[in-house]
Amino acid sequence: MRKTDQILMFGFVPLFRGFTRAQVEALLRVAEEAEFPTGATIIEEGTIGEDFHLLLEGQASVSVGGRQVARAKPGDYFGEMALIDGGVRSATVVADTHVGTLRLASKDFLSLVEDDPRIARRLLVELCRRLRVARGSVSD
Repeated sequence: MRKTDQILMFGFVPLFRGFTRAQVEALLRVAEEAEFPTGATIIEEGTIGEDFHLLLEGQASVSVGGRQVARAKPGDYFGEMALIDGGVRSATVVADTHVGTLRLASKDFLSLVEDDPRIARRLLVELCRRLRVARGSVSD
């Protein structure tokens, strides 16, 4: 996938809303492409999260408590909370077809945040927006 397409895809991830092109390019410099064969578990519910995935190709099933709740397709993403807190995964994602993702490791992302405090500010704004939406004080 071309770099410009990857920049556009990262731009649609709400967590990265408001990032400048240079900041998205910095994300892409530390991201790496990952491949998963059909049937592979990409992330597993209950395990510690250490990375974010942006689906570039293929399809995957998302399940919670063993029950399928969604299907992921190119442009979808998962693991954004793991970038920030490294907490426990809330879902399992299994490749339904061959899957290609752009993987961003938490340690690399947090290093970027430390190097550019403007990234931290943009994250805080987005997390506040999400909290307001969740509390019903604003619409998405």
